[in-house]
Amino acid sequence: MKNPFTTLWLIAVVAALSAFGTEAGAGEWVTLFNGNDIEGWEQKGGEATYRVEDGCLVGTTKPSTPNSFLCPPARYGDFELTFDAKCDAALNSGVQIRSASSAAEIPAGLTKAESAKAKRRADTNSLFGPQVEIAANGNAGGVWFEGVGGWLLDPKPEVATKAYKQDDWNSYRVLARGEIIQVWINGTMVSDGKDTRTDFASGRLGFQVHGVGQKTEPLSVRWKNIRIRKVRRPNVLFILTDDQRYDALSCMGHPYLKTPYIDRLADEGLLFRNHFCTTSLCSPSRASILSGLYAHTHGVSNNFTEYPEGMVSFPMRLQESGYETAYVGKWHMGEKNDMPRPGFDHFVTHKGQGQYFDTEFNFNGQDRRVVEGYYTTVVTDMAMDWIKDRDTEKPWAIMVGHKAPHSFYFPEEKYKNAFDAADIQYPKSAFDLDDKPAWFKKRLDTWHGIYGPLFDWRKEFPDESPEAVKDFARMVRAYWGTLLSVDDSVGRLYQFLEDRGELDNTLIVFTSDNGLLEGEHGMVDKRTGHEPSIRIPLVARYPGLTTQGKVIPQITATIDFAPTILDICGAEPLAKVHGASWKRLAQGDTSDWRTSFYYEYNYEHQFPYTPNVRALRTDRWKYVRYPHGDGSPDRHMAELYDLTVDPGENKNLINDGAHLDVVQELRMELDRLITVHGDGKPDEMPMDQGIQSGLPDESIR
Repeated sequence: MKNPFTTLWLIAVVAALSAFGTEAGAGEWVTLFNGNDIEGWEQKGGEATYRVEDGCLVGTTKPSTPNSFLCPPARYGDFELTFDAKCDAALNSGVQIRSASSAAEIPAGLTKAESAKAKRRADTNSLFGPQVEIAANGNAGGVWFEGVGGWLLDPKPEVATKAYKQDDWNSYRVLARGEIIQVWINGTMVSDGKDTRTDFASGRLGFQVHGVGQKTEPLSVRWKNIRIRKVRRPNVLFILTDDQRYDALSCMGHPYLKTPYIDRLADEGLLFRNHFCTTSLCSPSRASILSGLYAHTHGVSNNFTEYPEGMVSFPMRLQESGYETAYVGKWHMGEKNDMPRPGFDHFVTHKGQGQYFDTEFNFNGQDRRVVEGYYTTVVTDMAMDWIKDRDTEKPWAIMVGHKAPHSFYFPEEKYKNAFDAADIQYPKSAFDLDDKPAWFKKRLDTWHGIYGPLFDWRKEFPDESPEAVKDFARMVRAYWGTLLSVDDSVGRLYQFLEDRGELDNTLIVFTSDNGLLEGEHGMVDKRTGHEPSIRIPLVARYPGLTTQGKVIPQITATIDFAPTILDICGAEPLAKVHGASWKRLAQGDTSDWRTSFYYEYNYEHQFPYTPNVRALRTDRWKYVRYPHGDGSPDRHMAELYDLTVDPGENKNLINDGAHLDVVQELRMELDRLITVHGDGKPDEMPMDQGIQSGLPDESIR
């Protein structure tokens, strides 16, 4: 620009650049135009003139002239921009966001013809990229691919025309986060969608005027109150325990186990009281977390199957949208494979289950070594070390996979005797089995029964003596003890993020892959359709999402994680999911949310202690059936529980004639959900070979 300007704007430019530097707090508003001058701004392309008049930035152009853009000096990535604009009625005008003027920045996905158009803009030192339309022709609020052509977000004339004030000032708000662009005019949202074509993580702003050919007189547009602030997409800290039942938290009412640091997340965020896994088994559930799909679709139906090659996961989507991603800890999909998996820039895991002490980890497929120390502490250290090296201007996402509280249970030394005073007995339901399926009693002496070896806590088995409960009690105390270290880990991570100034811009999710039976119905382990097996903890904290201390009573599931995290982070959703985003639940919208879900588990020859399971869980009812696997009638008694009066699932109502209609309705709902999520395929499962008494192979326990 050749216009004379005062030095006041130079001070404002310095302040703006500083506010977007690493020392500034996120969310600080910066005034881009102070109403006095535009020192430091740069004109790109065209023949328009720009001036300051009556506290406004005024752009004027002649008819039939190329586009002109006036650009502030800095580049912007994720931001919120507000401004007021007043256009001549016939003027074609807009505001460029995240745009470029260099041939080196032409998006790779354009066609040859589109790339040629963008290059012509670059050759004339003009801009190409997303343009928010501000004209009075009904397109206001639409987002055009300036310099290339085509709508990135289609205009909505029926909405824009009502919101737009002709021949007057209009207030605009533009929010750009990742691929998401949202535009408001005078408080009315007129655009909300994803820019999937330009692929610009950051770029220039440009205030445009364009002379249209049918006019003869000069045309002008005025801007004022131009402000911008950085909007950081949230980081993601996903903490995943292994085999933690829903009530193994003090915020869920545990009588002995105290978890103050996890409770703090709930107090400051969200506590989900009815969260479930769709298959209560480590690998299938982990695959459902990553994909948003049931096991019958993603294909990981046991603990020995890899996550399918080519199946997109939510970390892959985050990575594509500009996140740095990492996984540290127990992966557990592919027992003997500890090599890196797609979707992660940094990947540290081990083969099999890992050990509570001194596990051998593989670092990014390049360095396999034993890391001394307690597993929970070690993976926490790894997570913090990786986060320390991150650029605070770029969002990151890390999954921390704990071994705890998976068997075999070994608390760290300081917690070995933490629950010695707790009186632990077999649950009463272990002895009330007459109205239950006969296979319950057959399981009592097995690897998954209370009279069996109890994951090596009992050396002589089966043991039905009353004195043998001491082995069961020692096992349960050890299980609880491992969780005290997990709570410590959460506290360390919380403090670490707070010290870095990233706590309130991090979505923290604490959950488990599946639950665990602690003697209920005479069972240990998981796999069954009962509450302790399928119901799991979920706590989430992100101040940008909800008010403090909100309780979510609705039914949520592991298949909801992928769509939820991508929704909150503004990344492209997965093409197909069975779950849904609970972001709206957090924000108070409970309309049309599920009131039931179905559970599936397939018989395993490696662990032949549980039949095929298909179960339905509603707000009130639990219905469980055990298909044989060949389409013949079920050979095991079904189960029906009224959870409002029998939350412990003690009284099986399946043979109560008063509930025949209920059973029929629940069976119809179960079949409906299986069909809805069945991908057009029949519900296939292996043949039930019956409950076996042998021990599983030692290498896979």
